[in-house]
Formats: sequence, C-alpha cells, structure tokens
Amino acid sequence: MGIGNTTVNTESIAIATPRDICFVGDLSGSMNDEQRGSSRIQVAQQVTVHLTKMLQQARVPFAVTGFRNGKVEYLDNGGRTERPHFLPFKPWGKTLQQSLATIGTISHCASGGTPDYTALANAIDELAQRPEHRRILFLITDAEGYQREHMQHLQRIADRVGVTIVAIGIQSSSVVRCFVNAVAVNSLSDLGATAFNQLLKAVQRKVH
Repeated sequence: MGIGNTTVNTESIAIATPRDICFVGDLSGSMNDEQRGSSRIQVAQQVTVHLTKMLQQARVPFAVTGFRNGKVEYLDNGGRTERPHFLPFKPWGKTLQQSLATIGTISHCASGGTPDYTALANAIDELAQRPEHRRILFLITDAEGYQREHMQHLQRIADRVGVTIVAIGIQSSSVVRCFVNAVAVNSLSDLGATAFNQLLKAVQRKVH
C-alpha cells in the first residue's frame, strides 16, 4: 500500500484475522525534541495515523492511547510510585473516522515524564482481556536508557498472556535492545524501509 512516497506491505500490517491491536504512545516532554526538521511527537502522530488507516481498511479492531506521568503515590515503605495518565485518542468501538480529530491532537500533548513500565504493564493487562486470541501491542516511544531487565520482564508477561509487543522507537534505537520485535523510525519514510516490513512479517508469522 502506498502512503505518499512510502510503501508498506499491507498484508503484513493486516496480519491475521481475527485479532485486536492497541497502540500505546509516549507523550513525555522529550517527544517535543526535533531532529531533521520534525519533532518526535510529530513523527509519532504520522506513524500512528498511517498505520491505523491501514488497520481500518483491513477492518481490524484497534485502540489508540497515549501516556505521560500522572499522580505520584507514596508507599508505606517510604518509596514512591508514579501512576501514568492515559489519554484515549481512539477507544475500542469507535471508528477511525470518529477519532481522527482526536488523533490529530497527539502532536500537541507531549509533556512531563515517561512512566513507561507502568503504562506498558497496564496496556498488556487491558489487551489481555480483549476477546480475540491474537493480540498485538504497538509501543511508540523515544525513551532511552531503559532498564533492560524491566522491559524483558514485561516481554515475558506479554508472552505468557498472549500479547505480541511491537516496539517502534521514534528517533531512538533503545527499544531494539529491549524487545524481540522492534525497529527504529526516524521519519515517516522509514515505514517503507525493508527493516520495517521485515518486522511486520515476523509478527505475522508469530500470530498465525
């Protein structure tokens, strides 16, 4: 399928039927950083819009949610934990057409920190409750300096409950070192790159 000058393998993104797919996007302040004339959050919004258009065409149920830091809770042991604040850009059950205006605001929502571990854990748990047995979670983030063992722990949880994680690093390659299915995207044109289509084909094989 062509997207402007970008070509993505539609059969790969359509994957297998039936399935449920959730996009979880990083809305931390660092997503406002610019590279090559575009901010990371702008690239993330473009990637989200184009992939969701293909899913809508393939009639695949999907949701789009953003996250950033929210309420800080203090624990009895003196520690603290940060709860993510979620922004539902496209809830389950709504069409892409009904949600395009909201998805179009993604590029204006970046601020604060990145509670990625908690956000991803919550997204895995939510997706695991969905009715279809093929479930795919797209993580879109620019996060660097991941504690690899923490992300690998989440990868194991996802594998156990039947959720396939596909991590897309926006102008960042840290996800490639942490997740089994991962690729770095510097601009929208990278969606047509061989590495990206190979990633989608690998996911296709896994969920069949």
